This record gives sequence, C-alpha cells and structure tokens, in this order.
Amino acid sequence: VLNSEELDSSLVYANMKIRLPIEKQRVGSNTISIVYKCDYDKNGDGLYHSLRDDFTHSFHTQFEANYAKNAFPCFDQPDIKGRFRLVMFTPLEWVTISNEFEETLCIIGEGSYDSYMKAFDIPSSFLPEKQDTKILMTIFRQTEHLLPTYLFAFVTGEFVKFEAEQEKDLPPIRIFARASYLASEKNEAIFPECIRWTKVGMRFLQEYLHTPFPFSKYDQCFIP
Repeated sequence: VLNSEELDSSLVYANMKIRLPIEKQRVGSNTISIVYKCDYDKNGDGLYHSLRDDFTHSFHTQFEANYAKNAFPCFDQPDIKGRFRLVMFTPLEWVTISNEFEETLCIIGEGSYDSYMKAFDIPSSFLPEKQDTKILMTIFRQTEHLLPTYLFAFVTGEFVKFEAEQEKDLPPIRIFARASYLASEKNEAIFPECIRWTKVGMRFLQEYLHTPFPFSKYDQCFIP
C-alpha cells in the first residue's frame, strides 16, 4: 500500500525488488505499508533459524553488509537511515532482544489473537494454526538514533540472561545464552570474564575517542 492506495503485487514486485510507481508518489513524505512472508535463511545471512542438539530453537539476524532485504522489505543501502520499532510474537517462554529495551511485554491468551493482529494490521492468514496456547508479544522502544538497515538487529529464542552490575560511566551490559550452555560450570565461568573485558574495551574506546557509548545498552548473545 502506497499512500493509502493498494498496489497489485504481481505488477510491482519481481526479483526481490518492489517498484514504487512514481505517479503514485507525493512531493514530500510518502507512506508505505507492506505485508509479507519470507523463508528463513540457511547460510547465516538475513534471518537465520538454528535448531540445536538440545532441541532448543533460536532466530538471529545478520544484516551486514546488505542482507536486511532477505528478512524484510527495506531500502537496503547505508546512506538511507531510519528509526526502527519492532513488535515480536513468540512462544511464551522465549526471550527477544533488539537494539533498544523492551517497552511492553504482553501475554496473549486463547481467543484474543484476532484483536491484537488487527491492531497491527496483520492479516488473519498469519495467525498460528493452533490458537489454544498463550503467546508473548514484545514491543520494543523505537530506536533513538537514525540507523542504516545493516545495524538493525534482533535475536529470539530460548535464552537465559546474565546481567552486569550497572556502573555510572557505562551502559547496561547483558549476556544471553541457552540454558543448556549455562549448565556447564566451565561455560558459566566465561560470562563474568566477558563482562569484565567488555567494560575494559568500552572504557578504552570512550577515552580514546572522547565519546561516550552512544546506545542505550550493550547486549551479547551466545548463539551456539
């Protein structure tokens, strides 16, 4: 939909490109609304699905340098920047992280799927086949800074969180990993060291560049 006018996808979409008819565009601001489905990536680019040997699922993005278009429609070039606002629907026990902190966490129960989907203009065909279980809706704050598409990111799956003690000169620092990974004392011992060296690196760069860390938090996620 371009400026409230629905376009025929068979005429404007081909070879992973969407043509926006110039005669439908306005001088100044234009609004584009797109509903789409895409496959998960199998080579680590775009949106990648991982199923581990402990039968846990995770999804993560790898958009650098120009793979954001593999996951969602966008202007995938670094000189075009925007602010991103992410809404995720996941199984109840999953954790989702993105560029900004979570703004709202909401459990959607049986029989209430339709109302939430309509609120976000999501077609009913996107509803889960089984609507007899609860799901989690996570709404993230809009990114504070203008970002190119390759810097937008999210990770979701069955993770647990390790959080560093907050210090005045540094942003919140968090590490996420699978529970089965943390079950090993050897692996669990890695995280305090990761936190320590992350702080060392951040302080060095802030002093060297005379610039504070520009984002609201710093997350690391152990995908394996």
